[in-house]
Amino acid sequence: MRGLEQDEEVLYASRPHAVVLVRPVAAVAVLLAACVAGFLAWSDAPAWFGVLLAVAVLFAAAYLSGRVLRYRSSLLMVTTLRVVQREGFWRRSGREVPAARVEDVSYEQGPLGRLLGYGSLLVESASATRAAPLAHVRRPEDVQHRVHQAAEHARQGGGPMRSSERWAPPAGDRRPAPRASEERRAEVHQGGTGNDVGERLARLEALRRRGIVTEAEFDQKRAELLGGL
Repeated sequence: MRGLEQDEEVLYASRPHAVVLVRPVAAVAVLLAACVAGFLAWSDAPAWFGVLLAVAVLFAAAYLSGRVLRYRSSLLMVTTLRVVQREGFWRRSGREVPAARVEDVSYEQGPLGRLLGYGSLLVESASATRAAPLAHVRRPEDVQHRVHQAAEHARQGGGPMRSSERWAPPAGDRRPAPRASEERRAEVHQGGTGNDVGERLARLEALRRRGIVTEAEFDQKRAELLGGL
């Protein structure tokens, strides 16, 4: 997929649930039905009435086409490094949360959402601004687990994901992702999971670039690793 960094893997990618198109389709269907009923009921209508019906049909087609384009241009993607949301076609908007800064992930489903398989998802990060929930997310419980997986992997230094790291929490597990401060302290003191000093230094450098460890923590841990040679 375009725009991915080196060693970045996609864990989940999907458009919103198709239920977002129900209201636009229903509105257009009602408008077209009203146009047809008016045309049949007023067969000897003046010319301006036919023009009005044609404008209404063109408006309905343009409105529905815009909604479909917006739907097809929207994306929620979870990778080993970040959570990305893109929305809109003519007017584009987006949000990106580094996986290492994710603090908690929660979701909510109503009765209809549970039946059709969609819900809202809230990804909270180490930011003073509270983010708005992501609506109409497909399989929100699965996405929640994917974000937890990405957050844990990123805080361990990132890199290619090993098969042993591809875990899925058991059904009913609602544990929040580990707090960023706790994970940062663990990474600084443990220096990564690799047994080779070069690998540990590379992981430490990756943590510094992403802002997970400070410059002082980076220099202290690097000196400890090099001093052990």
